[in-house]
Amino acid sequence: MRAIIAVAGATIVGCNSNPSTTGNGANGGDGTPAYGIFSGHLDLHGEIAVHGTFTDTLTSRRETCRAYVGGAVPATTLWVVPTPSNASPVGGHVVTLTGGVPTDQPSSGYHGPGTYAQPSAAVAVLIVDNASFLPGNDARVSITVSPDGSGSMSFTGMVDTSTSAAESGEERWTCKG
Repeated sequence: MRAIIAVAGATIVGCNSNPSTTGNGANGGDGTPAYGIFSGHLDLHGEIAVHGTFTDTLTSRRETCRAYVGGAVPATTLWVVPTPSNASPVGGHVVTLTGGVPTDQPSSGYHGPGTYAQPSAAVAVLIVDNASFLPGNDARVSITVSPDGSGSMSFTGMVDTSTSAAESGEERWTCKG
């Protein structure tokens, strides 16, 4: 039995089955990653000091660095900055954060390389080991994105939900692929 599928007025985005360019972490023909891999450095100051490096292979959503910076795959609610993974400690600490450029007002939304400040830049949550931090009343965030996929983010005014202690930080990253 044959199935017939009708497609009317649809736009189809090409799929590539070549294993050297799919999002499996494989290298392209010249040895560069087939999609964006971020290498970052994170410094946290305040209640918990953290200093170390991380690698992020998820944030690019299997896009190249150029597509990631261009916002080629629209975010649902937040264009995100690269982040550490729970599987790889940073300076001996498990760090998770959600930061980026929101798509909703009052943010201007992500529109490519440049510098974003509040309300167009945000850190929604920071978790260090078992401590959870949320933005306090005086929270400030700045995100800079370069055309090559590298960038930086700085933030202040994150508040521990249990102790009310403050946390601030800086993150820098590069992108290859």
